[in-house]
Amino acid sequence: MLNHFPILTLLIWLPLIGAVLSLCTGGDKNANIARSIAVVIAVTSLLLCIPLYFAFDPSRYDMQFIEDHLWIRAYQTHYALGIDGISLLMVILTNFTGLLV
Repeated sequence: MLNHFPILTLLIWLPLIGAVLSLCTGGDKNANIARSIAVVIAVTSLLLCIPLYFAFDPSRYDMQFIEDHLWIRAYQTHYALGIDGISLLMVILTNFTGLLV
């Protein structure tokens, strides 16, 4: 199920999209809207970590949830992401801390 879903890409780009949306709210008079956007994005990012945790196979020592896309064909540049055991813990910790902040 998760092998074809770009969950790592979402975990990277979702906070950036949330930051841009918060900036577009326009200053102090809409601070509550910006806070609401930040909380929704943080909760969504944390919820995206749950399937990562349960689908992760700790008996494998290689990268899991690998995403590899050819980005710039002329230079053979790839956009590649993957996660291992310690990276999984760091991703979960980062998203949990982001929600607390």
